[in-house]
Amino acid sequence: MNESNLKSMDPAARSYFDSLPQTLKTQIVESGAQLCTREDLERYCKNALENRAQ
Repeated sequence: MNESNLKSMDPAARSYFDSLPQTLKTQIVESGAQLCTREDLERYCKNALENRAQ
């Protein structure tokens, strides 16, 4: 994900992204993932948290 992806997020996705802890936001940005909807972000976060717990 990059700056243009953040700008192209729909409002629900951007609101959700802004509510995330900074460490998770950083991980998403550094991942390079293309996440534009809230559902995409929720799925990414769920997978990231599950992988962190293992």
